[in-house]
Formats: sequence, C-alpha cells, structure tokens
Amino acid sequence: MAAKEFLKKWVRALRSGEYEQTQGALMDSFDGNKAYCCLGVACVLRSEELGVDPQTLSVHPERTFDDNGFAGEWLFPEDVQEDIAALNDSGKTFEELADHIEKEFINADTATDNGEGSTRTPEQA
Repeated sequence: MAAKEFLKKWVRALRSGEYEQTQGALMDSFDGNKAYCCLGVACVLRSEELGVDPQTLSVHPERTFDDNGFAGEWLFPEDVQEDIAALNDSGKTFEELADHIEKEFINADTATDNGEGSTRTPEQA
C-alpha cells in the first residue's frame, strides 16, 4: 500500500471512534481496555497489512519490527513520527491529529521549501 493510501486509512481509523486515546505509549491496557496513541493506531493498521500481532510491533524510523525482527517497511520517516507523537502527547485529540495529517501530509501541494520551512508531500511522509 502506498504511503498516501496508508495515511488516508490512518486518518479514517483516528476518526472512527474505535480507538481510545492515550499518551506517552503506543498502547496502554487498563481494566481490560486498550488505549492507543496515534502511532499505536498506525501500528495496529500496519500489523493487519503485515499479518503480525499488533502488540509485538514497535516503531522505528524507517521500518516496523516485531518480536521476530524486521516485519516490513514503515511508511513515513522519523521526523513525521516525532511530529505526530508530540502533538498526541501534548493533548491533541485524534480528530485534531487526523486534521493535521490531512493538511500536512495528504493534501500538501508542493514538496519545495518555501523559505519558511519545508513542505512534505504524501509520498515523502
């Protein structure tokens, strides 16, 4: 699946209401419930594509790993992960994060530096 298509799938999942949100960890379990940070939701989606248990995945700058080692290419670079994780951990809701992902990575019009910072295209994300 191309990066842009994965990002769209991720945005839909963040808006679905299916996932409870947490901060500071990919996934938390408490009282029989699971909560995910935004990257944890991406890991769940990625694990479905790779056919691995989502609880065994961890995020690495360019690859996804499970308990058995390399499990497949990750779909966006470390700076994107750090950006999104920081927003999640600062208290942004999944809806706000979905809006951010759409604006910055799905609907980005150019890949050129505008002098005020770089703009990444979805393929770069």
